[in-house]
Amino acid sequence: MPRPRKPTELLELTGAFAKNPSRTRPVGAKSEHGLGEPPAHLLAEEAACWHEVVGNSAANVLTSADRVLVEMVARLLARSRVEWLKGAEWALMLQCLVRLGWTPADRSKVAAIGQDDAPDEFAEFRH
Repeated sequence: MPRPRKPTELLELTGAFAKNPSRTRPVGAKSEHGLGEPPAHLLAEEAACWHEVVGNSAANVLTSADRVLVEMVARLLARSRVEWLKGAEWALMLQCLVRLGWTPADRSKVAAIGQDDAPDEFAEFRH
């Protein structure tokens, strides 16, 4: 399986584009809309897991573009609390949690919406 693609922001911070300017690519699109409430079709246990996932996620990170992913985690989490999941289901839940930035390594790669407004301490060292 190929290595997952690094976010453009991370490559910019590490200076990868300074070394290889021909590899520069645009920053990925980000939704400005919040995650909102859980979908109405979720069961009560699944909706509770939705709120748990959202409540334990980093602030201002999840957007409307993450709704399906959060729904998948909520459903798998609720099911895991009632019955033992199959190996593939555990793997899927872990992969979804990684994508949401729930592991220590992945949390370090997550940037909240609006963090670009903060002054860049290292701007003078780039270019």
